[in-house]
Amino acid sequence: MVIGVIAVIAVPPIHNQYNRDIAAKRLLHTFSVLSQAFKKAEMEYGYPTTWTGSEISSDGEEDTLEFVGAFSEKYLLPNLVYAKYGNYSIKELGYNTPIKDPDGSVQLKLDSVKYPKIVLNNGIILFLGRGVWREIEGKKYWLTYSFSVDVNGPKAPNIRGKDVFVMQFSPVENGNPVTMYAEYKYGWEDIRGANGKVTSVRYYHERPYTKSELKTMCSDASQVYTCGAYIKANGWEFPKDYPW
Repeated sequence: MVIGVIAVIAVPPIHNQYNRDIAAKRLLHTFSVLSQAFKKAEMEYGYPTTWTGSEISSDGEEDTLEFVGAFSEKYLLPNLVYAKYGNYSIKELGYNTPIKDPDGSVQLKLDSVKYPKIVLNNGIILFLGRGVWREIEGKKYWLTYSFSVDVNGPKAPNIRGKDVFVMQFSPVENGNPVTMYAEYKYGWEDIRGANGKVTSVRYYHERPYTKSELKTMCSDASQVYTCGAYIKANGWEFPKDYPW
């Protein structure tokens, strides 16, 4: 059963022509929806610092599909209104071009099924990915998860930093666990038992990156995944000097 959540931001419809204002509003809408969904999960499972992470045997593609999917199916999907979920290729979802970076490098091929995907009812598409892992009691666990958000679905331009942005879920002990990628500088501390092995991890927001720092990072083509945080820092609007 799919449980609806109340969206607090009115989301504009998808248009064929790329529009920055619409992209920013749809990015904010998605951020709000994910935050609410995880908040509902928190009511059922407790604060995210207590959630059970996914043990991994490697850092390969199979773990991404299996364990990122398991995390989302437990904590996220029951609290979303969505049209599709699965390991679809983006071609199966209606894309005619791969997802690229501004420099033209391909980030996701048309036939790739690397990441589980959620198609929301409003056409926004989420690509679920892994983040940071830590070793706890001799076993590896995913600690954070990423969500690449295509705010206008298969419509052009399908370029990171223009209509594709990255969010992150982190089980921090302070603040919203949902952030734009690179919105905060994170800190963590390994908690060790009497035998010296790590038994748990403290993960926290150390400080937010400044708008100036985010501008510098976003302007670097190799760090274009930080551009969503730059837009958020500018009041959920594309800055006038936005590089892409």
